[in-house]
Amino acid sequence: MDLATFLEALADDPEHAAGLLRDNRELVEQLSALPGLFAAFADGLEAAAAQARAAGWALLGEPGAVGVRTQLVGVSEAMNAIAGALGKGVWMIGDAAEGIGGMPLMGPPARQLAGAADELGSATESVKDIAASMDLIAEALANVGGAMTVLGTQLEFSGVQVRELLRQ
Repeated sequence: MDLATFLEALADDPEHAAGLLRDNRELVEQLSALPGLFAAFADGLEAAAAQARAAGWALLGEPGAVGVRTQLVGVSEAMNAIAGALGKGVWMIGDAAEGIGGMPLMGPPARQLAGAADELGSATESVKDIAASMDLIAEALANVGGAMTVLGTQLEFSGVQVRELLRQ
């Protein structure tokens, strides 16, 4: 039985309705608190909406502001530039090692330079890997930020719906 049918049945039998109200007075008094509870619920939804949107914008960056994602992309670009410069240095050191390696008495220093070039080459690849990881993290944060802003919108909509329910 739905609420409308129940209320119609009570209206058809006023004595029964009065008895139900008398027997369930505490429950009826508790029902009077529902509007306040719904209002508090709507307030909570609206506050959660604002927090979700703020978190999303912190990750994405509000219009005209830099967010975490943009900062990570900037760090990644800087690291890629560093890796490029290191790569040029590796090439130059390797080329120098090769050039001096053929000179008398320069074999050992040339091997040391070649070893340094190899080490710098490995470090350069590590820097590139870190930059790529930062790009992935930035993309993941952008997705989370987008989801948080959508969640904020949905929570706000739910709060508005609860308030509309109170007005009816």
